[in-house]
Amino acid sequence: MKVIVKIFSFTLWVLSAILIIPCVFVANHLYPLWVEWSENF
Repeated sequence: MKVIVKIFSFTLWVLSAILIIPCVFVANHLYPLWVEWSENF
């Protein structure tokens, strides 16, 4: 039973990482570029 709980928590951890990592990439890299590009308008 403990193994099933560990597998379940690891799966949730991986799914949350799949969602969080692209958001961090957008916030750190693409958003400043977009702000710099939009200053001309």
